[in-house]
Amino acid sequence: MLVDALVDADVEALVDALIEAEVEALVDADVDALTEADVDALADALIDADVEALVEALMEALVDALTEADIDALIDAEVEALVDALTDALADADIDALVDALIDAEVDALVDALSDADVDADVDVLVDALVDTEVEADVDPLVEVLVDNEFDALVEALVEPLVEILIEPLADVDALSEVSAEVLLEVEADVDILVCAEVEVD
Repeated sequence: MLVDALVDADVEALVDALIEAEVEALVDADVDALTEADVDALADALIDADVEALVEALMEALVDALTEADIDALIDAEVEALVDALTDALADADIDALVDALIDAEVDALVDALSDADVDADVDVLVDALVDTEVEADVDPLVEVLVDNEFDALVEALVEPLVEILIEPLADVDALSEVSAEVLLEVEADVDILVCAEVEVD
């Protein structure tokens, strides 16, 4: 399952990197609602590998945080420190191993859970919360922080291995099509020779 895949991908090192970085800056930024979210429900979801429950717990925690937290204080706090910590942690992790593990795991279960009607309802609640808290005004500063920290490089590191894995089967299909075309041409040539031979005999 997904949890096993994440454990196999040395998530412990990822967590250690996050803890070692000064993530306390985020906690100090008046986001108690985020830290006081239903951690027990989230832990149970992780232990049971119940992706649907995990998604619901994350949605509820995020909605609570967005509706109760001081968004301006969150943006004005040292967001760059948090972004740097996340970037360093992901850079130190074995991205290739993580991608391979996620693909080998039962990703269908995650897709099914995300497609579930209940999750769709939670997404609506999340969207409403984002609109109600007028987060749109705070998006630009956050985007600038992400750009300044070269998140493009991080995205490329995550996407390129996945694209290669997806493209390899397509390349095999193209090669198979070329071989099939060559075989058909050879058969047609043999048939033409056989027909000519029969005409000459007659």
